[in-house]
Amino acid sequence: MPIAKVAIDAGYPVGQELKSRGQSLVRGIKVVVQVSVTRTDGPKKPERQQLRGTYKPDPNPHDNPAYNKKGAQARFYDAAAEAASQFLTTAPYALVAINELQFYWEGQTYRAERWDGSPRSYKNKWQVDGPEVPE
Repeated sequence: MPIAKVAIDAGYPVGQELKSRGQSLVRGIKVVVQVSVTRTDGPKKPERQQLRGTYKPDPNPHDNPAYNKKGAQARFYDAAAEAASQFLTTAPYALVAINELQFYWEGQTYRAERWDGSPRSYKNKWQVDGPEVPE
């Protein structure tokens, strides 16, 4: 059914540190956005879906002294999540994979590319009703 509206639910987006251990510790950004989807020919009550993605930031946020202050990490990850979520409600509501994003935090511009090397238990999904791994 066609989508009439996509709205970000209260309390979202949420950004978190994503850790993966292998030969070396790799850190990334986990973005989670819960949305309410209203369809043109569906039930009147919006349905909820969780959209998510993983990103590898550049430069390394650990090199920014502001990141290493107590409590600052959560603000960094939420800034990345907010940058990703800006793509989610743009007309015509055909959500697309967010392959890269850019955001400014504490005097530094960060670029983050989609990270497909994230743990298997966490799959990227940026499309309402779409594939788990975007094209």
